[in-house]
Amino acid sequence: MYLVTLRIEGVPVIVHSTFERIADAKIVKERNAIPSFEFTLYPDSRAYDAITLYTTTVTCQRMTDGLMEFEGRVISAVPSMDSDGSVCKVVTCEGLEGYLCDSEQPYTEERTWEGDTERTGLQEFVDYVLENHNARVEPEKRVYRGTVDVPTFKTTDNVTKGTNFERTLDLFQEKIVNVFGGEWR
Repeated sequence: MYLVTLRIEGVPVIVHSTFERIADAKIVKERNAIPSFEFTLYPDSRAYDAITLYTTTVTCQRMTDGLMEFEGRVISAVPSMDSDGSVCKVVTCEGLEGYLCDSEQPYTEERTWEGDTERTGLQEFVDYVLENHNARVEPEKRVYRGTVDVPTFKTTDNVTKGTNFERTLDLFQEKIVNVFGGEWR
């Protein structure tokens, strides 16, 4: 059993639990892609007419152990009709990684990122990119570096990179994953 909660204008609204129900729920997680969560919501739900795209957030948590299966935001809520003729909305959500699509990196001339005693050159570059992202988005959309453990000699020192007005997520894919391998999550 899962607990699905929408946060609408800061107010949590439970849409799936032992008492409330959604239908056709599906979480999709793929390597180096933004996770998605789609479900069907019916008019008897308190959230049916209250969802605001890109500001309503969603969590999906396992009730047995509290493990968070999905966190993100609603990106579409399309009116529909299910197979038995009931009116509904098909709600599509993207994972928190989608926040990296909300910022564009400034132009930074290509330079060498050497790292320091605490981090590799690649980690320094990732920190720089995330600092730029965090300066351009609302506090709830900020992202911080976790573990950067791409184990190649090319990532430890003298990483040469610049930025050129690309979306932050595209930059990570094109200038880090496509060059050094690994995956982001």
